[in-house]
Amino acid sequence: MANAEGWQQAKLAQRCGMGACQGKTCATTARWLYGWPLVAPREPLSPARAETLIALAQGSDKR
Repeated sequence: MANAEGWQQAKLAQRCGMGACQGKTCATTARWLYGWPLVAPREPLSPARAETLIALAQGSDKR
């Protein structure tokens, strides 16, 4: 991982950050250890209504 130029390259080469937490635990530590820049978050593919997200979180499929 030390040879990787950033978080994305490390994920592709070593599959780090691909576990259940999706890198929420190791990403900050890896960036600190290797001096990688912070990756900008990506926007959603399409807007989602809050009601839809709440319904999905509660197990309902009402849209």
